Parts: sequence; structure tokens; C-alpha cells
Amino acid sequence: MMTIKRDRIMKNKQKIVFISSRFPLPLVGGFEIKNFQLLKSLSTEFEVSAHFITHAAPAPEYLNTIKSLCKYKIYKPKKSEVLLKLIINIFTGEPLQNALYFCKIAAHEIKYDLDSADAAICSVIRTCEYIENFDGPKFFDLADSLGQVYQANIQRSSGFYKLAYRIESPRLLRKEQTLAQRAAGVFFFNKNEASRYASSKSIMVVPHGVNEEIFSIDGIDEDFRDGVTFIGKLSVAHNVDMIKWFSTHVLPILPDNIKLYLIGAGANQELQSLARSNGRIIITGFLDNPYLALRASIACICPLQTGGGVQNKVIESLASGSLTIATSKAASAFNNPNESGILVCDTPAEWRNTIIDITRNPNKYQSNREIGRNYAARHFSWKTYSSMILDKIKSSLTKKEA
Repeated sequence: MMTIKRDRIMKNKQKIVFISSRFPLPLVGGFEIKNFQLLKSLSTEFEVSAHFITHAAPAPEYLNTIKSLCKYKIYKPKKSEVLLKLIINIFTGEPLQNALYFCKIAAHEIKYDLDSADAAICSVIRTCEYIENFDGPKFFDLADSLGQVYQANIQRSSGFYKLAYRIESPRLLRKEQTLAQRAAGVFFFNKNEASRYASSKSIMVVPHGVNEEIFSIDGIDEDFRDGVTFIGKLSVAHNVDMIKWFSTHVLPILPDNIKLYLIGAGANQELQSLARSNGRIIITGFLDNPYLALRASIACICPLQTGGGVQNKVIESLASGSLTIATSKAASAFNNPNESGILVCDTPAEWRNTIIDITRNPNKYQSNREIGRNYAARHFSWKTYSSMILDKIKSSLTKKEA
């Protein structure tokens, strides 16, 4: 242990332990992009020791990229350990989803690693228990308040999901409150969600970021002019819900020549079956430059029904200069939704009328594209996100040393 500390002094860098429930590569979704940007920024100031507790092993070609940023270990939870932890959490009142990422070996390795750490940070609430007992400054990059998201989802769901949200939401809310009271820093994207815990000095609202190259993208892909586009990871539950809702309630009442393009990796069997049964639904898979498709399409859509927080797909659509349509639930996550250029639709009739009007009067909506791009440039930057978190960590460490 003394050797580790002596090496760190020679490197003139303090050590921070980073925990995540998912490997940050490939950059196929907002979660991965956020964590990769966070790791990059942390590695510039600290010696980073990362622990990834994940059910899916990363492809070998991504390991060297992470190795260039930090030391890391990857763990896969055992089914027997997850089941036992799930039973324990049922009786202790802890969030049930945290049990899905419990790994005994990881808990042991992380505890040992924390003995020589100056600070610790975990990404999203699922891994918070690994650092809760750490004596030094600890930070929780929660992104979204899952407790509040699940609470809202109770009214919009039925059957198993309604029951799951009803059971899990109070557990998550209690845990978020505990973290707010005990942490040196808790980071949210959504100011409305953060306001619930605003009495705690640890709470910070940080901006979601977007790749700055998107702002300079020009041109279009002509193949997508005849449809609306949806971009995102096609295996995520709330993305699948959005697509199913739009396909059921909106697409059938649109003109027959308007298609729905699903852009993203990992389309599950349900979406593949949906596309096979309806020729107007086209799964493109991963595209090297999806923003040319978004810009060419009638609009990029975010018909959010369940879930919450700041949707990365909306930010990227705005930043690329694409016309963006979203539900009020999705738009409300932005600090200034009325100034964002987003077209807000909720009912199927509103969606239908807006999309048809865009096809008939495209010039009428040109200003929305420009407003949206400027709004994204002003409010969303990974540089600002990283700087705010780094400043909070460094100030906490300075106070600890004083």
C-alpha cells in the first residue's frame, strides 16, 4: 500500500476510483458517450482506476483505448450472487436493480482499491453501493433521477411494469436522498429532477454534452427524404416503447408514402418482427454518419412515453440542424424548452398534423432548425460537463487537505 502511494506522489497525480455498470465503448448510446467523456477528463487530472461490472463482455478491440486512459478491471456478476443479493434487497429496502450488478469479487477488489484512493465516483445509481462506505470524497454521476422517472412511469404503465415501477420507485427515491446527504457531489442533467434534492449542498446540475463535430455537419442523405427518423440504441426499453407507440398510434394515420427509419444498433426481436410486418418501418442499423439522414428526413422524432431525463437523441438532432419533434415529456427536460426549436406533440392527431404540415410547408420550419442548432451549441458541451465535475472533485479534495 505504501508503494502505491509513493508511486502516485512521484506521478504528482491523486488517485480516483471509477465504477460503472457498463463498458463505455463502443459509443452506441448516451450512457456510453457520457462515461467515455468522463473517463477522458478524469484521466487528465487523476490516476484513474476503473471497475466495470457488466453482463456483456466488451470486444477486444476497445480494450486498448480504455487502457490508454486508465487502469481497469471488468467483472461479470454471477447469477447465484445476483439472486441472493436480490433477496437481501427485498427485505432491506435497497433498490432491486442494484442487485443485478452485484459481484462479490468486484466488491472485494473495489474495497481494496479504495484503501489507496483519494476520491471515488460511480456512474448511475446501480453501482452506488460499491463506494457508499468510502471515507473519502465520493461522487455520484446519476445523470437522471430514476426514482422520479419510475414514479412518473407508474401512471403510464400497466401489468408487470406498473408493479415494478411501484415497488422500485420509493426505494430509488430513498437511495437518492441518502446519496444527496452523504456525498461530496451528486450530478444530474435535469434541473427539475435535481430540484427535489436542492436543499443538499452536494447537488449539481451539469449539462449533457454532444460531440462538437456534429455542429459543423452539412449536407443530407437523399435516401431519407421520404420518412421520419428515430435514432438511438434499439434494445433500450424506453426506446422500444417510443417506437411501438409511434408505430401503433401515428404511423397508420400518416400518408402511406411516409416511412419510419430506425437508426441504431441492437434492434431486438420485437422491433425486427415489427419491421418485417410493416414495410414502412426500416431498420438501418448503425450508420457511420447518421446525421446526414436526420437532416434529410422530414423530422427526427422522440415520442417519449416512459423514462425521462435529457434525451441524447434530441440533443444530437438539434445540434445537427435537423427538425426535431418530441413529446412534452421529452421537451420538459430542457432548461428552456420554448427556446429550443423543438416542435412539441403529444396526441396522435398533433403528431399527424405537424408531420403533414412539414411536408407541405418545409420553409415554414427552417427557423426551427437554426434555432435548435444554436440552442444546442449554447447549452450542451462535454467540455463544460467535464470541467464542472472536475472542479467539484478538485475543490472537495482541497477542502479535505486543508
